[in-house]
Amino acid sequence: MRFLESSRNSNVEMIRIVGMLFVILHHMISQGFSFVNTVEPSMNLVFLQVFNSIGNLGNKLFIIISGYYLCGSKFSVRKVISVWLELFIYSLGISLILYVFKIQIYGVTGNGFYFTRLLQKRDFRITELFFSVFPFLTGQNWFITAYIVFLFFVPFLNAMVNNLEKRELLLLNLLCIFLFNIVQLIPFSDVYVINNYSSFIQMFFAGAYLKRYSKDFSSDCRKKMLFVGIILPVLYYSLRFIVFSRQIFYADVNKYLYQIFFSAFLYDMIFVFSAFMIFAGILGLQERKNRFINLISSTVLGIYLLHDHNYFRRNIWFDFCHLQEHFYSPNFIAYMLFCSVLVFLIFFCIDLCRKILLEPGCSWISKKVEEIFVNRG
Repeated sequence: MRFLESSRNSNVEMIRIVGMLFVILHHMISQGFSFVNTVEPSMNLVFLQVFNSIGNLGNKLFIIISGYYLCGSKFSVRKVISVWLELFIYSLGISLILYVFKIQIYGVTGNGFYFTRLLQKRDFRITELFFSVFPFLTGQNWFITAYIVFLFFVPFLNAMVNNLEKRELLLLNLLCIFLFNIVQLIPFSDVYVINNYSSFIQMFFAGAYLKRYSKDFSSDCRKKMLFVGIILPVLYYSLRFIVFSRQIFYADVNKYLYQIFFSAFLYDMIFVFSAFMIFAGILGLQERKNRFINLISSTVLGIYLLHDHNYFRRNIWFDFCHLQEHFYSPNFIAYMLFCSVLVFLIFFCIDLCRKILLEPGCSWISKKVEEIFVNRG
């Protein structure tokens, strides 16, 4: 099996696996609960609020790794088709199962506080099956859709990076941090919020900088960067924990404390720095290659698509894990971590089967499409 022969740095691939666990944990929290307007204050609610943002760090790690590998690469039609086919297979496949076996899905009702929305079961609609046939055009998964679109811009971004000196590339990264992170903390600065692609562009330039100049950092400097990258989120979550342990609800939090501790723009900035520092530190470690780690890492995209299917994702947490029933349990956090690992392992096995059974055919299709594209070009 060709995917067992990966020659990539397993240290980097391990970060990809950890990032995926962070994303699963975030989706578990954001999709796995249905509360009435009043929730009894508890430490479990504090943990949910504290860890809800952890998926953002996982996304940042994914994108900076992609930027690192895509820097200097040529546009690949085969890669675009390969990612699209994987998205298509899982989007349509799961939707067909829902429709044929008449499995009810969860619909969201109500607005307001993040953990106050209600969920109710309903039948899977034929129109949703139609949307699943065109997952890319209908944005069934925002991250993968944005990633596929981003791939078309990579050659132009590479042309830009190739014409920049070290100092210029550093200044470009600092400009991205200023516009995409620091300015966002200023009230009424929504005009500077671009879109989901700003994160891809920013982390691409960060990954490009590390690919070209990471060797300029000393070994001691890289160790310090790795430490700082890990400790930053820990300190941030500790501060959030202190605030939440005193004031459970957003409504009780002073508006200035809210701006400091609960702003999505703040933790986004922290995670940008953290992802950069962690990745720079990992690149400084002695490179190692482990086929098993690389095999697991090769299924991360499939795991993402399986557990975050637009219509099935809440069924995982409500019907399989029954998170709602364990919310007030003293072992709830341990149970939540167990479920995240279990979901990862189950979907790893499913995606591994897809690789064995379907990837040869998908690779053939991608190759043929690329040949047609290249010949016409």
